[in-house]
Amino acid sequence: MEPPAFALTPAHQCILNGLHQDPSRMMAFREERLSHTDWNEFLVTTLRHNVSALLFYRFKTGDALSLLPEWVQQSLKDQYLRNSARNVGLFFRLRELLKAFQAESIPVILLKGAHLACTVYENSSAREMCDIDLLVPPERLKAADRVLVNLGYVPKSP
Repeated sequence: MEPPAFALTPAHQCILNGLHQDPSRMMAFREERLSHTDWNEFLVTTLRHNVSALLFYRFKTGDALSLLPEWVQQSLKDQYLRNSARNVGLFFRLRELLKAFQAESIPVILLKGAHLACTVYENSSAREMCDIDLLVPPERLKAADRVLVNLGYVPKSP
C-alpha cells in the first residue's frame, strides 16, 4: 500500500526551497507566482517555525533577496535584526555565566540553540533562540544554582 500523497502549499514549498542546502533551489522563487495570501502564509509559517532570520540570511547571502516582494523582504529583515539584537544579549549573558561557572570549577556543556549558533550556522544571528540551555553534572547542581542566584537568576518553579 502506498503512503498517502502529501501536497505542499506554494508558501511551504518556497520555505523549503529557501532552506535547502542547494543554493540554486532559491532561484525557484523566480518561477513561483505566489499570491498575496500565499506570501502572508509564508511569513506566518516562517515565524511559527523560527526560520525567518535564517531565511533572510540565506536569501541575502545567496543574492536572491530581490526575488521576494519588497514587503516580505522587509518583514524577514526586521525579524533578522530583532533576532540579532536578542542573540547579542543572550551571548553576553552566556559569557557571564560561563565565566562564573569556570570561577567555581563547575563543568558545563552548552546545548541546543547557542551551541548550534556557534558551530553549525555561518552567522549566529540566523539561529533563532530565546534562552540558554546548559548541562551541569548532577553533583554540581547546588553549586550551579548558587552561581545562577548570585547572578540574579531566579527559578521559574520551585
